[in-house]
Amino acid sequence: MAAFRIPAPELQIDFSFALGQMRTLYMQDALGSTVEKTDLALLNTQLSEYVPEH
Repeated sequence: MAAFRIPAPELQIDFSFALGQMRTLYMQDALGSTVEKTDLALLNTQLSEYVPEH
């Protein structure tokens, strides 16, 4: 039976860094696209049902 090899810490750190960059890039794009397509007046109306005015 072959021994289980644990990846080098540098690989794990690099992967974590790349994942963080990807999350920022793609999640920001997705958020921007969603906001662009959202009817803000409708959203405000819907939110006002749950959040009292100040």
